[in-house]
Amino acid sequence: MPETLVIRLPEDTTHAAECILVDGTGAPVAPAETTALEQAAHLSEGRRVVGLVPASHVLRTRADIPLRSKARIQQALPFALEEQLAADLDNQHFAFAARDEAGRIPVAVVAQSRVTEWLEQLTAAGIKPDAIFSESDGITTVPSTVTVLVDGERIIIRDADGGTTIADPDSLQAILELMFDAPAEDSAAVYSDPKDDVADEVAEDAELDTDNTPVNILVYCSESDYERFAVLWEMLRLRVASMDIKILPDGALPRMASQIVTGGGVNLLQGRFAPKRELPVQWRQWKIPGLLILGLLVLLVVQSGLSLWQLSSEESELDSAAAQLLSSTFPDAGGAADPWAELRSRLGSTETMVDTTGPGFAEAVEELAGAFASTRDITLEGMSFRDGKLDLQLIAPSVERLDALRQGIVSSGKFSAEIQSANPDGDTIKGRIKISAAGDTN
Repeated sequence: MPETLVIRLPEDTTHAAECILVDGTGAPVAPAETTALEQAAHLSEGRRVVGLVPASHVLRTRADIPLRSKARIQQALPFALEEQLAADLDNQHFAFAARDEAGRIPVAVVAQSRVTEWLEQLTAAGIKPDAIFSESDGITTVPSTVTVLVDGERIIIRDADGGTTIADPDSLQAILELMFDAPAEDSAAVYSDPKDDVADEVAEDAELDTDNTPVNILVYCSESDYERFAVLWEMLRLRVASMDIKILPDGALPRMASQIVTGGGVNLLQGRFAPKRELPVQWRQWKIPGLLILGLLVLLVVQSGLSLWQLSSEESELDSAAAQLLSSTFPDAGGAADPWAELRSRLGSTETMVDTTGPGFAEAVEELAGAFASTRDITLEGMSFRDGKLDLQLIAPSVERLDALRQGIVSSGKFSAEIQSANPDGDTIKGRIKISAAGDTN
């Protein structure tokens, strides 16, 4: 399966980033490491690259928009979320994913300047990401369960409905108590980032009804964070149906990378931020087949050109043979512009030439023209070509002269000639000679 390099960008750009290589199932190929982006760039070669950005800068919510066209949904998103955002809509970037099972559209909202900053940061290090997701997309949504990821000072809470809340160590207890104590219709999650323009307060549709739905809590944290909030965990055990704490010995990144690769989320690289290298990637995949097709087209063009050249050459040879035959048979014809028309005219028939495109016609006429050059006392009265055979109607002074013409035709060995008839007509002989390819017995 193809490998993916997942890079987790820090809150502070002066700090190092975390990166990890995972396979198609989300399993780590190598341990996660903290390093400068420039050092991680060599791992991106030939691999899919996914960036994880701080969840505190990205609003993840849902929207009910009864539209199907992606273009129309993109246009409608700012107006659908206008009441939830305190920032200038023109400065925000809206991205969305496929509808969930309830028909709602997962949406991510982030300041355009933030996305530009992240892309510049990666590009400067020689990294071109294929996708960028919020860290919150790296947390699984579990039915009837609130999932909490504690990673030092960065805490992300995802409710059973997929809504996310960002907390810090000082506010974690208050937020969890609020989520478990508040009635479903009054529950809300506070989102605040003094460095961002995304929102000041966002109502999250947690829909946790403690009177009717058992609530479970799933916690991911390190051993040190488990001990840090030990009192809080014990207190929560008394207020939920079940509690499960999973220790992350290698940190939060392997867990988030596995979820991103297998579950996905809302890719921020949409619209104006969509990767510009998708077409070249596809071209590299089709490079060899494309070259083969191009080579075939060139071969067809060359072959067509050769065929046209051969036909043109044969036509020139045929015209030359006709002109030679005309001058040999009718010395007074001179240099006719159209030897074929002149031959038909002098032979007194428009049907003298029949099917002149058959095999060997040009060669037969050429042999005939050469033979007539030495038997100028013979007159050509008519000529036809059919099924590869040339029939001549001739007037000769004698049978001997008629046979001399026959011998002149067969002298090259390419054709055979047979006198079909030789009938006296006054002082002359009216004869017929059939010319065919040598060896043709038909």
